[in-house]
Amino acid sequence: MGVNLVKEFFASFSDVFGGVSGRYTEEMNKALEVAKKQLMEKASSMGANAVVGTHIDYDELSGKEKSMLMVSIVGTAVVVDVSEEKVVVGDTPGVTNDELRRMIELTRIKKACEGKSFLPQATLEVIDKYQLVELAPSLLDIYQNAIEKDAKISMEYDYIAWFPSFIERLTYDDAVDLLYNNLEKGVLLRDKIVTLIDKNHLFSPQKIQQLLESISNSVIISLISTNKKLYTASDIAPMEKIVEYLENTPSSHFVEETKSGLFSKESTVIRCKCGSKVGSVDGYCGSCGSNKCGFTKNEVTVIEEFKQSISYLKSLMKS
Repeated sequence: MGVNLVKEFFASFSDVFGGVSGRYTEEMNKALEVAKKQLMEKASSMGANAVVGTHIDYDELSGKEKSMLMVSIVGTAVVVDVSEEKVVVGDTPGVTNDELRRMIELTRIKKACEGKSFLPQATLEVIDKYQLVELAPSLLDIYQNAIEKDAKISMEYDYIAWFPSFIERLTYDDAVDLLYNNLEKGVLLRDKIVTLIDKNHLFSPQKIQQLLESISNSVIISLISTNKKLYTASDIAPMEKIVEYLENTPSSHFVEETKSGLFSKESTVIRCKCGSKVGSVDGYCGSCGSNKCGFTKNEVTVIEEFKQSISYLKSLMKS
């Protein structure tokens, strides 16, 4: 994380008078949160549901009047049998005040979400504070309402900007389930979801394989152009199934027999699904730009690069 000279100046100024540098502390906390998030994402992508034995280090890298704050965090990814955690006071089971407050806020906000196209800033802060990930489906509905309404007031624009940051705080599995399960909720939301999948490295060949029959080829191609932070051997088979599905797309070009006059001979014309003539069965349409499978040249390039990625993964997994 970059720490600019102004912040360093005020940090030094505060230290001289025995105070605490809030701006510098803010940068340190921000860097720690990013490091923790990346650690959890990597553990989740490996199939873990917890990280134990974590260790955190802080370092400052300086040079040429510039300064960088580096936070490194390491731990051991594990799979644990999660059971409901309770706080025991003496012989009587109990819950903490934070647990109680969280449940109250979860219930309150869940009711407040119904039919909304935005949420007040104070509510968003509560969601962030208590990490109310259970609200994710309701928050996605509000996001859809906001973008479809083409919101004009500031609060609605704030919500549209806030929701992607909420997705960033979800685990890989939770984010994948939420986004892929809602790809069919409308064109506007679908395009936003694909963008979120791409931005947050949420490529999931397993999810795409499950959706092959229910989403269009153009959406499938948009999804296979995204990526994930850590690939495993279990990704290869569903990736191959996706390619197989795309390559077996029925031809949309058709042959038409035509006559130029009453006594003229019949001639064969190849037409695209859009109705335009095509030079050959395997050629691209001059009007819509698609080949016999309905793919444009750019989409064919994406598919070929995807096939190449599969080949590289196989090679790397063997080594």
